[in-house]
Amino acid sequence: MLNFDWFFQGKHEMFYFFSYVLFLTFLFWYIGVGDFLVCFVGVLLITFSYLALEKRIAKKYGCSAVYKLNPIYILFSLVLAFFKIPMTLLGITEIHPYRYGRWGFKVISLGRLEIGYVGFSGIAVTLGLSILFKFLSIFSSFFIPFYKIAAIISFYNLLFIPDSEGFKIYSWSPGLWIFLLIIAGFMAADVAFVLGFATE
Repeated sequence: MLNFDWFFQGKHEMFYFFSYVLFLTFLFWYIGVGDFLVCFVGVLLITFSYLALEKRIAKKYGCSAVYKLNPIYILFSLVLAFFKIPMTLLGITEIHPYRYGRWGFKVISLGRLEIGYVGFSGIAVTLGLSILFKFLSIFSSFFIPFYKIAAIISFYNLLFIPDSEGFKIYSWSPGLWIFLLIIAGFMAADVAFVLGFATE
């Protein structure tokens, strides 16, 4: 049996994670990115991949990364969904600079560099998958929905919003943040204005 104790920090994060996956699945399906199963697989694969690496990097520094939903972000996304605009930033990954031990927890020194590395690792995954799916879509249209999902998630995760991946990277290296945002922006524009959100 698979053990995901290393991934989920308690039952609350498991609830947040699957709520996020299901919400985005319905969102992408509603705006016509693909059928429900394709959207579910795409969102699950991309979300799990980037959060898994962020958690591994955080653990490397003796810390923990926990994903949490934000009700205000969800409400904003619901409003935009009526206009067929997929806003995917529903929460943030919190970095906790401590680790639990036998006698409580030990505080870890965590600076902008380490936090920036955590944020960058997540963005590297989503952007990397975007580029991969874009390349594969040249040979098969099957990968177009996956490219759209990865590109849109990458763009919103890079926005300058407190505790987002973009905010973490900017606090560490503003130049790198601008460079990554430009790449993600071009991909988001490609999805919105060239390919269109819908698959048809």
